[in-house]
Amino acid sequence: MDLTDKNILYDPVGSDSEEIERNIYTLGLSGEISLGMSDDIGKNDRFPYQITNTDDSSKDGQHWVLFLKKKNNYEFFDSFGQSALNPNAYYDISPYVMMHKSIYENLETYFDEGFAFQSVDTSVCGIYCLVRIMCDKLHLDMVKDLHFTLIKNTNRSNPLTLPQSDDHVDNVREEENDRRLIMYMKFFLSKGYWKLYSRNFLRHMITTVDRAFE
Repeated sequence: MDLTDKNILYDPVGSDSEEIERNIYTLGLSGEISLGMSDDIGKNDRFPYQITNTDDSSKDGQHWVLFLKKKNNYEFFDSFGQSALNPNAYYDISPYVMMHKSIYENLETYFDEGFAFQSVDTSVCGIYCLVRIMCDKLHLDMVKDLHFTLIKNTNRSNPLTLPQSDDHVDNVREEENDRRLIMYMKFFLSKGYWKLYSRNFLRHMITTVDRAFE
């Protein structure tokens, strides 16, 4: 794996439902992750992880987000930094969330609304969801441990349709986040499931990815 190759973003690791399902199987997580549309929220509550499209089942799909079922609450993760309960966001899944009291009354977000990881120029939202799941299982923080950069999303109320920020530094950081994401995902997919719990392997993985940005 050539971690210096910027074309790594265009390798066949994408975010359509078939690719996500294939990656879930490869990661050995078929019994832990449900994949569905926004009107499926809460229907598969026995799964600790729900990767959900912001479109409902009457549409083709636009963006993947994640609900994580914790011991006493739920966590919401969106690589574009939106809120699941904000009707003014570029998508509105709040009606489907509000149908499930156990979710909306105990919902927290992974990071503050208005911050983002992902560049608007890539379609890797489903991969962000999978890497967030792997971090949860491996007790890793995406910022502190895997060194993703949170970027203040000041001028993009709709990251799916508006142009990228005019801030060149922010654009570079987002692109680096997306490259970093694909590198980590390739590591996760290339190793046996239980080997991922080796602290030596995790240190090697993080060090190798970090070196690509030196």
